[in-house]
Amino acid sequence: MSFTNEEPYIISGQYVSEEHQMRPDLISYVNFGDDSYWDLILKFNGVSNPFSLSQEQFLFIPDIQYMLRQLYVETSNNEKIMNEVKAQYVDASKKAKLDPKQFEYNKAFKEQLAKMKSSRISKTNLPPNFSETTREAKTLPCNIANNLSLGEQY
Repeated sequence: MSFTNEEPYIISGQYVSEEHQMRPDLISYVNFGDDSYWDLILKFNGVSNPFSLSQEQFLFIPDIQYMLRQLYVETSNNEKIMNEVKAQYVDASKKAKLDPKQFEYNKAFKEQLAKMKSSRISKTNLPPNFSETTREAKTLPCNIANNLSLGEQY
């Protein structure tokens, strides 16, 4: 991140009130009419934890355009810097080694799954009231009052 050499421009300052305690979004809304600048206010004041804002703490309110110029300056070597940082943590020569027991387990699991599929009674997934051959709904016998009697043998 690069910074410009201009002097910070502070538009105001305020003490954190009881209702703004641990609520930097409200402080941003009161000062700018937008609650999305809370992180810039905290950065300007050196506060890293928004929940640490306590009552009667004094905050400087910076000019937002100044903060945006300071924090979001595009440089031509951003990609190079990102690749250098990434290279510190990612080593392409290191690959995960396959555990032989995991390989055996996967093979046994696939074999077991194939056995289960072949031993199925029904090859299709149909609701119990449909037959495989006709794919028509079966009518269950009912008593005289058209009530289905469960537990009876048909």
